[in-house]
Amino acid sequence: MEVPNTSRTGDKFETMSRNTGYTKYMSLKIRNVGPADFGSYRCVAKNSLGETDGLIKLDGN
Repeated sequence: MEVPNTSRTGDKFETMSRNTGYTKYMSLKIRNVGPADFGSYRCVAKNSLGETDGLIKLDGN
């Protein structure tokens, strides 16, 4: 799933972003989590200086 870098609210997912100086915080809220939502979620940030990413695993344990 690709989510733009602006806030978006939907039935299942909600993205939020907040700037504080040179830092940008982004979050993804998943509503009504079920087995189909389990797996890995990746966040990618790119700018003129490069690219970085982070990975988080959501499981049912």
